[in-house]
Amino acid sequence: MCIRDRDTANAQRIAEQGMESVEARARLFIGRGTVRTLRSGTRLRVVDCPHLPKDVDGPYPLLIDLVEHCGINNLTADTQATLARKLGGLDAALTFDTPPSPPESGPGPFGFMAPHEVIERFTPTADLLAAARAHGYAGQFRASDARRPWRPVVSHPDTGRLYAEPTARGVQSAIVVGPNGETEASGDAEHHTTPRGQVRVRFPWQQGKRPDDRSSRWLPVAQRQAGAGMGWQWLPRIGQEVLVKFQEDDIDQPVVIGALYNGQGEAGIAPTPGGQVAKGVRQEADPETLYRLGSDSAASAQGNLAAGHSPAWHGLGTEAEGHRNAAALSGFKSAEHGGRGANLLVFDDSDGQLRTQLATTQAYSQLNLGHLIHQQDNRRGSFRGQGFELRTDGYGAVRGHAGVLLTTYRDATNGKAVPTGDNAAGIALIRQAKQLTASLSQGATTHQTAALSTAKDDSAPLAKQEKAASGMVAGKALDAARQDAAAGNTATQGKVPHQSEATVQLAGRAGLVAIAGQDLQFANGESVVLASGQDTNVAVGKQARIHAGQGIGVAAGLSKAGDDDIGLQLTAGQDNLDVQAQHDALGLLSKDDLKLVSANLHVDFAAAKRIRLATAAGASITLEGGNIIVETPGRITYKAAQRSFAGPTHASRDMNTWSHSAFDDRYVLRDQVTHEPLRNTQVELRRGDGAVLKLVTDGEGRLPVQKGISMERVQLRVLGKLSGKT
Repeated sequence: MCIRDRDTANAQRIAEQGMESVEARARLFIGRGTVRTLRSGTRLRVVDCPHLPKDVDGPYPLLIDLVEHCGINNLTADTQATLARKLGGLDAALTFDTPPSPPESGPGPFGFMAPHEVIERFTPTADLLAAARAHGYAGQFRASDARRPWRPVVSHPDTGRLYAEPTARGVQSAIVVGPNGETEASGDAEHHTTPRGQVRVRFPWQQGKRPDDRSSRWLPVAQRQAGAGMGWQWLPRIGQEVLVKFQEDDIDQPVVIGALYNGQGEAGIAPTPGGQVAKGVRQEADPETLYRLGSDSAASAQGNLAAGHSPAWHGLGTEAEGHRNAAALSGFKSAEHGGRGANLLVFDDSDGQLRTQLATTQAYSQLNLGHLIHQQDNRRGSFRGQGFELRTDGYGAVRGHAGVLLTTYRDATNGKAVPTGDNAAGIALIRQAKQLTASLSQGATTHQTAALSTAKDDSAPLAKQEKAASGMVAGKALDAARQDAAAGNTATQGKVPHQSEATVQLAGRAGLVAIAGQDLQFANGESVVLASGQDTNVAVGKQARIHAGQGIGVAAGLSKAGDDDIGLQLTAGQDNLDVQAQHDALGLLSKDDLKLVSANLHVDFAAAKRIRLATAAGASITLEGGNIIVETPGRITYKAAQRSFAGPTHASRDMNTWSHSAFDDRYVLRDQVTHEPLRNTQVELRRGDGAVLKLVTDGEGRLPVQKGISMERVQLRVLGKLSGKT
């Protein structure tokens, strides 16, 4: 029993009637008699019948359901014998025009008087025939207890049915309608459904005069799979043609089982065998003209040549000048509500050009796999490459909580794809970098310069990265694999490769290229290692700056001399080469000669306290304070064409003539009360080395720039205005 879309009271009434139908047939009686007026629906009261129940005081009430009538003419024996000789036996003529009514529930024989027979019965029973011969007429009937309501039951070969409703066999097509019965969507209101995803439809045989959607009941839509929060989800839209089937052939139980295309795609094949446009078929432009409007970036010839909806992809226009689509495209394509966008899953089975595309027109985001081409709707465009492409005009992100591996390496022995986590080539490169840095770090230590912190021990960054990349995990159980990854396992027995830390590994067999149109930034929380087996080149168009919070170590020639026997070379093609030690000493050490050469001008040495030149033999020259001390265990030889000994001076006077110095200070004098600049004022300035300078401020109260190589204390004393100046 199937009851749908009824209110509660109506459902209760139908259920009660069904129960009454069962109860009415729970006690049926079979009887015979000679009452000629018996017919279905009449009532009897039977008295003194030993076969009836004893639960009624007085006559037992019966309601006649079915009656079999059998009548024989009351003729003499001679007449009956004569008729038998001429017409044959009487039994052959005593047959029903139609067999008795079928059983009312479940499979069974047609004869209700013989419920256990398995064949149809077209003649009266022997007992009924004997009674008819004896009395000229006899009737057999079936009756029920008249005290119970009688309800009909419509028989069915498999199940009991409550209604004698018309059946609907097979499937029928219909058009999905909107809330006002419309067959075309308005704006973005393309769906008209219930919360359960049911739709209303209009069949072709319906007049469709209703101004609303009540031309049908709500139809459920069959899905490929449906479960609790899972399954396929496809809802027909207003105007779509769908295919409808009826459950148990019940016209009140329709189900949408699919959708139909009812249009024809636009292409260059004539719609009729004779090559002429069929009457009623729209062909507004020459197909060749339409094809020429298309390109790899623009669709064309996508119109519909007949009423209805044409397929998303079709095989018309297969020629090279057309769509080049030999019906090889399949998949899924949705449509934006009220717009022209779509989401697509395309399978291209073209010979030797297999391709899969998962795409959306939103920001033109696509994942293309296999034989890559341009595709514009039904048009297969030009070749773009082979492999895979992930692209978008919007923002893109790749996130891997447990790590990411991007590599172009494959198995070197058989060329087949390696396991998912395998990065043997990348691990080899990490180990090569580790060995190289360890070797050079040891050389730096030998030459008394800063060692590489990334190569100190097994806890250094390179060693940790090697261990993370060399992880091995269980290959049969996920839980065991997670435990191996967490423990940093590197044992190989029964394991498969998989990194044990959340690292991003990039390994390029032929190289890696990182190019940015503007800025390229590398930032990390611990160490950056740049290691190359041969050369590392840095080319900068303008300025290069290297800033370190602590020390910078530069060591060259740790394994052998460089090209042209150059170990470390610093060259300033223009401007100055400035080397400073602003906190401690600046040391220059050479195994052989140490040369300081000025090609065009002079070499200046200046110190705040002392300058000393000395040799290993003990000779030295010391410049300290205002003194020059020459010390030698041997002779002092002067060789000069002329010889002059001038008076004393101060280093700070010479420093002011330098073009560059560590400190360039320019003092401004202001009035202590008005803060106005002291213009054209004579000032006495005493430098830290004792030099006394007589200076004059300019129109802004500024003194000439004072230069020095270190911080020093200066004293200023205002002498007064220049005469004639204000």
